[in-house]
Amino acid sequence: MAEAGVLFTIDGNTVWTGGRTVMTDNDPRRLLDRVVVVTGAAGGIGKSVAQGAAADGARVALLDVDYEAAATLAETFDEGVAWAVRVDLGDVDQIEAAVAAVIEHFGGIDVLINVAGIQDQLEPVEAVPAEVWDRVFSINVRGTAFMIQHVLPAMFAAGRGAIVITTSTASLIAGGGGAAYTASKGALASLTRQVAYEVADRNIRVNAVAPGLTATDLMGTSEKILERQASAAAGRALQKAMDSSVGGIPLGRPADPTEIANVALFLASDAASYLTGATLVADGGLTIH
Repeated sequence: MAEAGVLFTIDGNTVWTGGRTVMTDNDPRRLLDRVVVVTGAAGGIGKSVAQGAAADGARVALLDVDYEAAATLAETFDEGVAWAVRVDLGDVDQIEAAVAAVIEHFGGIDVLINVAGIQDQLEPVEAVPAEVWDRVFSINVRGTAFMIQHVLPAMFAAGRGAIVITTSTASLIAGGGGAAYTASKGALASLTRQVAYEVADRNIRVNAVAPGLTATDLMGTSEKILERQASAAAGRALQKAMDSSVGGIPLGRPADPTEIANVALFLASDAASYLTGATLVADGGLTIH
């Protein structure tokens, strides 16, 4: 590790960019000695993020509502690298307790990568019940906001930090999800920009990754939703959305979860040291036309 900074001149004024920790050439691991919190870590994109963070030298807190799956995953890491914590992002008290437990266990938090989220049932907007709106926003938006709120003090104390929020191409184009899900992802895109603005002067970066259709993660979630559809019409709408999404991807396929994880890990690393408030779209070209 090394400290780096640059002197340059603007309109006759000398400016110091400030020191920041950068990786030296003798160790390419981007997150060496960082404590990384991953929500939704038990499967899909979250699992790939957790595995990639560990490969990059981090110690990883695996947060998931499915504690058994997270604990089983933790056992696959080297000793001391990963630790599982149960948390329902719809419960603010659980969020506070989970973050406190991670800080006690690992001694701090350097990075938050928020992957956890739920899909709605793709019912027409006029048929979405209040409880679906409430649950989707409770987990996707409020849960993310309170995760950020509770990790920030540790980042303030450390004098640095990186937060990565998972949005979706559903926040950019219509048809990629139900009304509640799409609205929640749009809210997260706005939250990314707002928090990035508020904490930039504390040396904390906040960015987002917007995945498109992702194999084994979004598809798996969608299949579960399909199984519990209350109406055949909603089931057909979901299948139509999935089929049209694949057909509209210029690369001709969904993403592998590791491909989305790689973007999130880049945003969390010093390689993205001048990125904040940005959303990187990883959708195989879906939104370019």
